[in-house]
Amino acid sequence: MTGRRTFSPGIAGHWIIRCAVVLVTVLAGYVIDRANYESYLDDTRQDVTQGLATVRTELEGTVSENMQTVRGLVAAIATEPDMNQERFAALASVILDDRDELRNIGAAPDMVIRLIHPLEKNRAALGLNFRENAEQWPEVKRAAESGKLVLAGPVNLVQGGAAFIGRVPVKLSARPGEPYRLWGLISVVIDIDTLFDKAGLTRVDHLTLALGKVEDNGEPGPILFGDADVFDRDPVEMRVNVPEGQWILAATPKGGWPSRAANAVALRMLLVAVGLLIVVPVLLLSWSMLRERVAQGRLRSLYELSPSGIGLYDFSEGRFIRCNDAFLRQSGYAAEHILALSIDDIVVEPLHVELQAQLEASGRFGPVDRQCRRQDGSQFLALITGALMAETRERTLAWLVIQDISERERVERMKSEFVSVVSHELRTPLTSIAGALKLVASGALGELPEKARPMIEIASQNGDRLTALINDLLDMDKLISGKIHVDMTFHALKPLLETALRQNQHYGQNAGVSLVLAACEETLEVNVDERRFLQVMANLLSNAIKFSPPSGQVTVSAVQRNGMVEISVKDEGPGVPQAFRETIFEKFTQVDSSDARQKGGTGLGLTITRGLVQMMSGQVVLADSPSGGALFVVTLPTVSSDHRIDDEGLSAE
Repeated sequence: MTGRRTFSPGIAGHWIIRCAVVLVTVLAGYVIDRANYESYLDDTRQDVTQGLATVRTELEGTVSENMQTVRGLVAAIATEPDMNQERFAALASVILDDRDELRNIGAAPDMVIRLIHPLEKNRAALGLNFRENAEQWPEVKRAAESGKLVLAGPVNLVQGGAAFIGRVPVKLSARPGEPYRLWGLISVVIDIDTLFDKAGLTRVDHLTLALGKVEDNGEPGPILFGDADVFDRDPVEMRVNVPEGQWILAATPKGGWPSRAANAVALRMLLVAVGLLIVVPVLLLSWSMLRERVAQGRLRSLYELSPSGIGLYDFSEGRFIRCNDAFLRQSGYAAEHILALSIDDIVVEPLHVELQAQLEASGRFGPVDRQCRRQDGSQFLALITGALMAETRERTLAWLVIQDISERERVERMKSEFVSVVSHELRTPLTSIAGALKLVASGALGELPEKARPMIEIASQNGDRLTALINDLLDMDKLISGKIHVDMTFHALKPLLETALRQNQHYGQNAGVSLVLAACEETLEVNVDERRFLQVMANLLSNAIKFSPPSGQVTVSAVQRNGMVEISVKDEGPGVPQAFRETIFEKFTQVDSSDARQKGGTGLGLTITRGLVQMMSGQVVLADSPSGGALFVVTLPTVSSDHRIDDEGLSAE
């Protein structure tokens, strides 16, 4: 009789544990991979949301600017209700000259169009009685009864194209103390295509956009822009507020939503590697646990009470062997889980190779900012630093300190968003104020008293200063968020510099300062974004003019040196004190002297200049000027003829 083979309970239990570990590892890998995809999809949706918010702000601002501009004409009619066609055309032309999207403006006293500009193209509209026009009377009546600006449309125009019609009621008071009476209304025709182009809808490259109208009953209305299919692709949607109505703006990424995370392949390979590390022999696991207990005793007094996450990282094996409670709280992992992970399992972008290189080179690492992932798949921004420590038995450990700074970054982001939103919100009323001041200053509302003229000029000048301040804040916000894009093309340098001087000549003349192009060879070429390059030169020239004495001179020159083009802007002012030379390019930095305070400014111009130059592969520095004054030097890569011919040949092929 043969004996029956039996299995040892210890061996069976060992294999059960191994199988369970493999199963849990595979399941955890699937969960992590899925969480990674969901996180990536959330990030993509957040990026789309931020981009869409910018588009919405620009669209609302553009619509509001157009309607607010017309309110100046409403005020003029309220004070001069019996104006004739010639007077009306003079006032309306001031508005139309600055607004390409406005096709015509009409005035309808007692709901009959009597005045219109331009007259020649719209003479047929004269005498139109809105009360007898069944198609337009409901919207006209709504504007008249509400007393508010109403934006109607879209409507197809007889002369071609489609447009919105904005109607603003005009109310008069017959005698002091009597209630206001309805005089009629002002109607303005806004070309749809030009409006959307000016609002930037046609220039959004990374999003697929669609814009629809919302009817009064809340139901979707006609599509105003883009493809209606966008609304069926799970888009990000935002409501756009327009006068007495709403639109709905939808967006998806260009090419649709991603089907997998960008780092899916790398993450899955990493999960396989981690899985193999988990099912190591029991003896190696026991040895690792013993090593962990030794490390715990060594580090306990150092890291237990630290508010920052501290982990002891095994440099040779590439994994954590110890961490404090703060580390666990901010990561969301339990201790037994996080100790099976490498630094690349914690951070979103691989860090192990960079960590190894810096530690071997200097014994220290960081500090660096990295996105880290928690166990639940959510992410937080952390400040990571490290230091190498020697260890016995031929192994090396590194202390890693991971500090959660997401709250600090959130506050900074809120500050940035607050500045951006406030700047955008200020732009609309400021445009109305500036437009009204220019209308008054031009004499369109009548000759100004001699004493009032200087006050109007002061108000207009300060309006321009506020506009410049808001533009600087918006440019700074775009630089920080990476929303500024440059279109690099080849340009002859001398015509660009001549254009920059010509654009700033008027400002120099007002300050009694002359602008001179001293030297620039005809053959010099640079590869730059023309608009951004002119913005850089405008910032440097305006600074130079501002700090130059009366009858002073600002000198611009360009030379080629060591394969680079150096563009110098030098003034004859007091120069930059030594104490401020190190920080002159930092945000909101201004020279702290009574003279500088009189000059005003936001302190952002040079910061924006440096950011734009760096985006064009150059640099800007404050150089020493032996003859006095301030000397700023912009260095850009030069473009040789052979190199340009080669690039153009490749483009043609």
